[in-house]
Amino acid sequence: MGSPDKIEILTERLIDEHLDLAMEVLAGSARLAIPLGWHYVLDLVWVMRELGVSAAPAAPPENRRVIEIGAGNGLLQFLLADRGFEVTSVDVAHRLGLRRLERCYRFSRAQSETYIEHDYVRHSAGVLRYRAAEAAARALYAARERLTTASRRHSVPPPGPDRRPAVHLYRADAGRMPEVPPASMDVAVSISALEHNPPERIAEIHKEIERVVRPGGLILHTVSAIETGERFHEPSHSFLLDRTQLIRTYELKIDEQPETWPWAQAWQAFQQPRYLDRWLSHIYCAGGNNGMPWGIWRPEYLPVGLARRQRSPGQPAC
Repeated sequence: MGSPDKIEILTERLIDEHLDLAMEVLAGSARLAIPLGWHYVLDLVWVMRELGVSAAPAAPPENRRVIEIGAGNGLLQFLLADRGFEVTSVDVAHRLGLRRLERCYRFSRAQSETYIEHDYVRHSAGVLRYRAAEAAARALYAARERLTTASRRHSVPPPGPDRRPAVHLYRADAGRMPEVPPASMDVAVSISALEHNPPERIAEIHKEIERVVRPGGLILHTVSAIETGERFHEPSHSFLLDRTQLIRTYELKIDEQPETWPWAQAWQAFQQPRYLDRWLSHIYCAGGNNGMPWGIWRPEYLPVGLARRQRSPGQPAC
């Protein structure tokens, strides 16, 4: 993990070079019944590589305090917890569906506000269903807390110390995370999450991310990109940017020239992939509001990894 920022097209070469990590991602998806986005094997392998995760778990990771932005019910938070990272998982949703994993993981919960709206959530569920789901989730959460308190008097804990990996679930907007102290995180990461915000809002979100990551810490994002220009991808509700706009929007300090950007080769390779089309989750076949509508392999963008070091206060981006 060097000091210069980087922007990298994520290709199937990552699978070839880190087959052990790819198998860990696929096994985790199957074990926890968490579907993967069409390019998420690449995203997760890239993040784990950037964090220095090796095939054989060794000592606790050096940069172990990780905050995942827009984590949802995604797999990365659990893979990192399994590897000994201290994970704070941030999302605008209530995520009561994660209760099914409580036998495997210890969850703690917090939230910054009682009601949070986001265009992407409304896009996924519909406005009326979204608000109804929010109200139902609040009622279910309150009832669950009452039942949990009552059941503790009658529950029998497992023998010995609780060895379940811990994940702290924090319900908050990424641009406002008051429960997270300044410079308290070693790493901030997001998996195909920030692209669901308009580009002009990324600066606000990144300012908050920079507040919670210590100087010298690592900031990792995977996003969806196009070759030139800017486009809104309606099926996935994603704002797609090209290389120049990604560098500007995420304030990256990049030394190499655009001529080194291997877009044409990567695009051609994604038209006839060796792995990803056969690994496509069944969730894509159920509808058209996603990144691979109706499960038809027809990529309209490519996954890209963005990495930067948290700069000291007053240090310019360029």
